Amino acid sequence: MFEKNLYVISGAHGSGKSTLVKRVSDHLKETGVPFVSVSEVARLCPYPVGEKSTSLAQQWILYHQAFTEIILGQLRLPVILDRCVVDHYSYYIHWNAGPEIFLESFLDRYQRVFKLPARREFLVSDGLRPIDIEYQRKIDRVITAMYGKSDRGKDWYVNLDPTKDESIALVEREVRRYTKGVSSLVRWPDLGEVVNGELEIVSTLDSESVSGIIASILSFCGTSGYIVRVINAPDSIKKHLVEQGLVNT
Repeated sequence: MFEKNLYVISGAHGSGKSTLVKRVSDHLKETGVPFVSVSEVARLCPYPVGEKSTSLAQQWILYHQAFTEIILGQLRLPVILDRCVVDHYSYYIHWNAGPEIFLESFLDRYQRVFKLPARREFLVSDGLRPIDIEYQRKIDRVITAMYGKSDRGKDWYVNLDPTKDESIALVEREVRRYTKGVSSLVRWPDLGEVVNGELEIVSTLDSESVSGIIASILSFCGTSGYIVRVINAPDSIKKHLVEQGLVNT
């Protein structure tokens, strides 16, 4: 059993997650610490998001986030996540997007969670995130309640300020504790493994988006000389990765 490698920057939209991820990532790069950082998958969603979101969009986002975390959890590198399944599930609940899903298996994948509180000053109109402070606070309460159900509370850091140097130092210190490997054999998950196969959209794999996610992961790993081999991937995904020069035939 490998050491857990997912370090989550969690919180509602406009809480400063991306700001903190960027500041931590920039500092880790400067100091030569190998890691992987992945942006939130909602930006790849082909369906309306934000204030005009739909149940289908929330299923798509949750499914692709869960898929991404299963892939990333197999790497022998520390991974910094800008949002996680718990965050996206909170929006899924808000939009009544589908059946209840038990997330214990995903919570158990996280090495550390750094939870940021709702903050008005980070709410900006970018076409993706609503700027309603009450909506932000509602999502924040749902996220907090979901973490509160976990018995791993000692592993979560809450109410971090993304503008403070102490927050950056805390995340970096935790990431540095991870003992990296030199390569990873990544197995493509079965559909039933992704949120227990409980979503309608789980039967439809968005090849283009998933290929983009995997490509970004492999490219990030490649810059540090880290070797990743993907096995059991569908032919359509494998073809795309070969064309991008990310895997060999």
